[in-house]
Amino acid sequence: MLNALPKRLRELRHDKFLRAAGVLVGGTAAAQGIGLLALPLLTRFYSPEDFSLLAIYVAILTMFAAVTCMRLDTAIPLPKKDDDAANLLALALSSVAIVTVLCGLVVWLWGPVLAEFAGRPEIVPHLWLVPFGISLMGLYSSFQYMAMRQKAFNLIARTKITQAVVGLGSQVGMGWAGVVPLGLLLGHALMSGAGVVALALRTLRRSAGGVSLMGVNWPRMRETLHTYRRFPQYSVAEELSNNAGIQLPILLIAAYVVGPEAGFLFLAMRAVGTPMTIVGSAAAQVYYSHAAEYAREGRLAEETMAVIRRLSRMLVIPMLIIGPLAPDLFRVAFGPEWERAGVIVIMMLPWYAFRLIASPISMVMHVRMRQRLMLMLTLAGLAGRVLPLLAVLYFAPEQATLVFAITSALFYFSIVVVFMTIAGVTVAALTRLVATELALWGGSVTAAFIVLRVIEYA
Repeated sequence: MLNALPKRLRELRHDKFLRAAGVLVGGTAAAQGIGLLALPLLTRFYSPEDFSLLAIYVAILTMFAAVTCMRLDTAIPLPKKDDDAANLLALALSSVAIVTVLCGLVVWLWGPVLAEFAGRPEIVPHLWLVPFGISLMGLYSSFQYMAMRQKAFNLIARTKITQAVVGLGSQVGMGWAGVVPLGLLLGHALMSGAGVVALALRTLRRSAGGVSLMGVNWPRMRETLHTYRRFPQYSVAEELSNNAGIQLPILLIAAYVVGPEAGFLFLAMRAVGTPMTIVGSAAAQVYYSHAAEYAREGRLAEETMAVIRRLSRMLVIPMLIIGPLAPDLFRVAFGPEWERAGVIVIMMLPWYAFRLIASPISMVMHVRMRQRLMLMLTLAGLAGRVLPLLAVLYFAPEQATLVFAITSALFYFSIVVVFMTIAGVTVAALTRLVATELALWGGSVTAAFIVLRVIEYA
């Protein structure tokens, strides 16, 4: 075993996936370190009610942002020719401009009516941040996918750190100055788009392998749009329904559950879900940038299972071990009034474990051009989460968050199985992998709860 260790280390050092993922995860880990340092300050500058408004703002922003680029940004890494990628970038940026203007008109004409309908009229003065945030998110996403195509993972990692510094710095500074809840909302908007200038310059810098815009023209844009028409046809509705499956329940909980439950839910999702989501996103970027190559070489099923194992062993299992301690950790870190958010974290553990696995390998649906099936899956996920939530809000609203967490876990487990099947994983291999990882997850959680009980009775 000891003799084989140097060989294994050399293999890991030359593993393209691990090296690229290491760069992105390193950047995101640094950004999350900044975020973890800032969260205890934010929970002391801003109340649970302020976080409830932030939850509503983020929900609105996220659902609008699903259509910002018409999903053409996600197609940028796929073409063989740089001219086609440049035309996709032009199409995505044009879509950002159109959606931003339309969103601004909606906010201007009907913003107060929509806020009153949601039971949160206090958010009206801050609705101007919705089109502002959408534009920043769309610009960043467009240039980020171009950077992915160019394998500029170091630059993407640096922009993640920039986002954390700018966004969280704004939230802390404005919170200290008493500019609440505006500081939370504006900081989130800035966090979405910081670093976009660096990505844009990298895209256009020919000396660094950037693309030329000389081949961008309307006939080529129209031809490219026709070639990749499945992305706006199916992926927009898929992304919108996927985001609505998460954000619409938050809006419903904010509107119908008495108290700042939406604020507690948002903090739980941000403290635990955001690091998991960002790390999963980093893995997704690396997986997507190589997935087409894997498919051509007939290695897509093998590499997909390898990604799942890496994420499970490196991230999911540690998360499940720490999770049961969340209520005590939240009470100490954020203040006694935030203990409820720690309880919600325990409810969310299966949900986020499956979500972390599903996020990277979901890109297989684009590689296999299965956008229509992805749309059907996300629509089913939307119905499977919203309909039970509506029922429980009517009969037992105090159980709304628990029901939301359970239905989300079931949805993400189901789509993980579908993604693996699409990648070409056989039924036997799929069964072995799922059984092995679920056994490890169950053992991790059981051990964590036993240790917790020993600590409590000691």
